[in-house]
Amino acid sequence: MGELAAAEQANALTPETADHSPRVRVEADGRLLADVHRPVRMVQLTLQGAGRSDPAGAGVLEVVVSAPGALVRARAASVSVVGRGFGYEADGHAVGPVRARTWTVHPGAWGLLLPAA
Repeated sequence: MGELAAAEQANALTPETADHSPRVRVEADGRLLADVHRPVRMVQLTLQGAGRSDPAGAGVLEVVVSAPGALVRARAASVSVVGRGFGYEADGHAVGPVRARTWTVHPGAWGLLLPAA
């Protein structure tokens, strides 16, 4: 199972911050998904394979970038967001503002062993 370094699910732009500083650069495994020349409404990261018995999707982030008139989807092991100052939510908690944040999946970083019932 993979684990997301910052949180299992993160929204890289909180609604309050998105209106004040909506221009960020988003890269997934080095591929440019959005840059500062176009406003971004939301970046959503979801860890694939988390909590599933099938590890086929483990170690992969599902990335969704929402911009006016565009929706970009990608899969990556690492996602970086850079901007003038943006906030994000991690596990339901607001964080920021920050200027840069990178989320990286580390497959097998966490595990849980339960006793037999």
